[in-house]
Amino acid sequence: MGDQPRKGHMPKTIYFDCFSGASGDMILGALLDAGFPLETLRESLRSLDFRGYELSVERVKRSAITGAQFKAVLEEDAWDL
Repeated sequence: MGDQPRKGHMPKTIYFDCFSGASGDMILGALLDAGFPLETLRESLRSLDFRGYELSVERVKRSAITGAQFKAVLEEDAWDL
């Protein structure tokens, strides 16, 4: 069977074919849609000294395609530049 994943197990390697590009929110949405836990992402980001944002994911449908839409929203007063 070689590199074939066993039934009921996720493969360890994924391949992105971004022939026309992909933004960070698109990539995170795809990973979350594939099963990466949002809480794991939140926990990882908490380890950084970075505050003043909210993360969200929602199911969306565009034409006949469904997926996860990821959003990172900055609080209005979080960044005084």
